[in-house]
Amino acid sequence: MLEQAPAGSPADEAWALLYRLLVPQRQRFLDIATELGLHPAQQGALLQMEPGAALPMSELATLLRCDSSNVTGIVDRLEQRGLVERRRYDQDRRVKHIVLTRHGEELRDEVRRRMREPPEILRRLAVEDQEALRDILGRALTGAQEHHDFQDSITPPPTSKSQFWRAIRQISNRRVEP
Repeated sequence: MLEQAPAGSPADEAWALLYRLLVPQRQRFLDIATELGLHPAQQGALLQMEPGAALPMSELATLLRCDSSNVTGIVDRLEQRGLVERRRYDQDRRVKHIVLTRHGEELRDEVRRRMREPPEILRRLAVEDQEALRDILGRALTGAQEHHDFQDSITPPPTSKSQFWRAIRQISNRRVEP
C-alpha cells in the first residue's frame, strides 16, 4: 500500500510523490536485466560505458560505487559473453581498460532504449500535464546543475537492499541551496 505524501512544504510533498513514482521503476531495471540475461551489476556496467571509449576498470568501480575487486568479476562475465574487451593501457601496464564490443554496444543501446520508455503512469497523463511536468522537472534540473548538485550520468540502481537504502539516505540528505 502506498503512503500518503507527508504534510510539509510543497518541496517535501513533491519529493515524496517523486519518490513514490520512481522507486517502483527499479523493478523495470531488474526486469530488463533478467530478460537480457544480465545480472543487474552487469547491466549497470554496460550503461556506464560509451561506445568507442576505453574506460579504466578503477573508474568503472567508482561509477558503480563498488570495490574494484567486484568489477573484475562483472567484467569477466561481460567479457565471456563477448560484450566487452579488456585492453592494456600503454602508459601503465597494471591498468586495464575495458571497451564495449559491437554486441555490447547493441545491448547497451537496447537497455537505454527500454529504460527511456516512460512508464504507463506518465503516458496516461493528459499531454498538457506531461508538458507541465517536463517543464517543471527541467527547471529543477537546470537549478541543480547551476548549484552543482547534480551529476548528469546514468547510474544504475543499487543491487542490494542495503545499497538501495544507503543511496536513498544520501539523496535525502542533500541540501539544495537557494
